[in-house]
Amino acid sequence: MSWLSPRMTPRIAGPLGVLALAAALAREADAADDTSIRDTVVAHGITARLKAPASATFDKTRLGHVLLATRVSLTNTTRAPVALGTRRIELVARGTLRVHPCEERGPIVDRLPTTLEPGTTHEAARTFACETPLPGAYVLEARWSDASREDAPLASSPFRLEPGPYPPVPLSTRPAIQAIATGTREVVPAKAAGQVRIVLALTNATSRPVNLPTVLVETSLHLRGSPLTCKDRREIPLAGELAAGAQHVVWMPLACALPSEGTWEVDVDVGEPSGPPVRLPSHIVHAGVLPTPLPTQPR
Repeated sequence: MSWLSPRMTPRIAGPLGVLALAAALAREADAADDTSIRDTVVAHGITARLKAPASATFDKTRLGHVLLATRVSLTNTTRAPVALGTRRIELVARGTLRVHPCEERGPIVDRLPTTLEPGTTHEAARTFACETPLPGAYVLEARWSDASREDAPLASSPFRLEPGPYPPVPLSTRPAIQAIATGTREVVPAKAAGQVRIVLALTNATSRPVNLPTVLVETSLHLRGSPLTCKDRREIPLAGELAAGAQHVVWMPLACALPSEGTWEVDVDVGEPSGPPVRLPSHIVHAGVLPTPLPTQPR
């Protein structure tokens, strides 16, 4: 995956870039009014507080997944030390249909102490990429890494993913399945096909499993300000069940070349072969020659 990470969020080049992003997200979390703070008293006399964004807007380029800057504070309210051991803090996004995982991003610069002394507080800043494939209400839950599903979370906070201008689109013949597409955003012009890849995500928006259908995907690429166009049409047989709230992702290299510099608009129509397709929000690909790096002085 050259332009998306395994969790469908952009990679960040280098540790300094990660630290800068984490710091910026932390400052935004501190400064924003749109945050939620909840306290939860947990076992062994520890009070946990979770501070996280209260909302975000669905981003089709990330297939709806969000990057969240969070802070978890742990306070020992007893008169005796509390052993934390080597446990880590994890985050999940609990939706109405399923619990979605969150992946920690960036280096950890404020590791938890192995022991929390009486009356002391430790604050842990963490950045998480959460799989939130559909707009709607979620509950962010901070948990110990060794907690079972039955254990109560350390702390929780409500979160809402707003639909925004480009939400997923229900298939016309199977509205239980909602589709969204993204893809390659920058390429070097070339006459060979296969540079552009489209990522199609199908999400079950119901509370019951659904069968994955065979989908017909029609793609049209058009260069702005030019008659240059390219069309791609393919039938993709899918099999198996898609669980409630789950997302299935299909990668498709297009049989189209982008020989000219400029901005290419990509239209994607998707549906079942037996019914009319639906038009997904357009995707933009920028084709341009990368600048030649300046020569360096020999040592």
